[in-house]
Amino acid sequence: MTEKLTTAENLRWHLDAGVDETIGDDPMDHFTVVETPSTAVKERPLASNLASAKAAVPVVADQLLGDAWALAEAAKTVAELRQAVEGFDGCPLKKTATNTVFGDGNPEARIVFIGEG
Repeated sequence: MTEKLTTAENLRWHLDAGVDETIGDDPMDHFTVVETPSTAVKERPLASNLASAKAAVPVVADQLLGDAWALAEAAKTVAELRQAVEGFDGCPLKKTATNTVFGDGNPEARIVFIGEG
């Protein structure tokens, strides 16, 4: 059984994990699924979903993938990795993206939260 943390202990845990800001005043339950017209799944045959998904996904050339791995492996620090990601032009998504979302926080944190708020 897990021990319940006090508010101060909970805040300390978040600070130690690298959380340096809050977003919004009210808590959000990201695990509750709410059916809305925009999130409702339309019934379609699985085969057509798979075919359309394959057609929509661009194929990344082996060379570009190799280049990306080489740049990432060459980075010795988080700052160098960020610079490599921002400078890499081999991803088609970059052509339509407005900015690179790399991340921030404590690079020495023991836990990392990945997501979009």
